[in-house]
Amino acid sequence: RVVEERSLPAVARLLPVDPWHPLLEELVRHDKYKSRALAVIAANGIPAMGTRTGWTQRLVDALLDIVPPEQAADLMRYWLYNRDHQSEDIEVNVVGVELHIEKLIADRLKKLVGVPVASWRVLEPRIAWLVKHGTGFTRYTRDGTPLVVADVTRTAFFILRTFIQRDTHQMAIPARTFSRFVPEDLSPSVKAILTGGTWLRYLAAPVPGVRAALYKIDPVLARQPYPGEATLFCPV
Repeated sequence: RVVEERSLPAVARLLPVDPWHPLLEELVRHDKYKSRALAVIAANGIPAMGTRTGWTQRLVDALLDIVPPEQAADLMRYWLYNRDHQSEDIEVNVVGVELHIEKLIADRLKKLVGVPVASWRVLEPRIAWLVKHGTGFTRYTRDGTPLVVADVTRTAFFILRTFIQRDTHQMAIPARTFSRFVPEDLSPSVKAILTGGTWLRYLAAPVPGVRAALYKIDPVLARQPYPGEATLFCPV
């Protein structure tokens, strides 16, 4: 990751009217290593010949965790036609690349299992209430950065989606999961909030070199969607 970032240019400055402008910070926060790489690709375009497929796949995967599928398709189309790409594929056959992007999105969605809207409507307000009114955790970092409700609910959403995706009610969760969208020193607060109710319970400590800590989730919430049921791939 470090080598990858060092080989990339700085993130280009986008005009506020560019649809990717509000998403650049989200792409950094989305990455589990807090890498700026995808923000560079989103703002600047493909950086080198022979890298289009890999970068495009990573950008699609990240985007589908941030915006609904129909918006992701529009954003990727805008990105394709409005960036200075270093790509022979795009130079020679941009329409073919557009079709390939559409296929990447469709293939990704086939592999994802969404969170039932009904489950999220129950869980989201519970988490939001705990962030605002719960006790026993800190709401600020050492430098005064506050804990944001949306960051905690987003963490909860992706934990729930992972349980549903794996079709299980017991799972190891890496510690970094709780700091995915918040500063590192607020990670204990996020963990305390998410395990402070009844939907997610701590079962067993991590085993070094074997697995992360074990958690159990409420099976009523972490259920497979019914046929035709409305689902979400990202929190909205």
